[in-house]
Amino acid sequence: MINLHESNHLIIVFIIAAVIVIGINIVTEQIGSNVPAEFACNTADDCMPKEACHATSCVAQGFEENREGILCSQVCSGPLDCGAGECGCVQGRCQIIQ
Repeated sequence: MINLHESNHLIIVFIIAAVIVIGINIVTEQIGSNVPAEFACNTADDCMPKEACHATSCVAQGFEENREGILCSQVCSGPLDCGAGECGCVQGRCQIIQ
């Protein structure tokens, strides 16, 4: 028969063990992510075309090329041009979705 003092002790041990397991899972997920910051995302809104014109890849916001003063042709030549694809977030990485 477990008395009240032993019961409280067991509850505390289980809580501490749960906190340790959760902490290990969080650290493992962060360390296990091999996605460079240039491509890291949480949602599709975090991603955008890397190049200003006829982009061939997607990157996280802040890593795109400067678009100031750039004029692009109307040629549909890149995988994102003319609605052929869009930037999206797949498993934490910005990439082209076709």
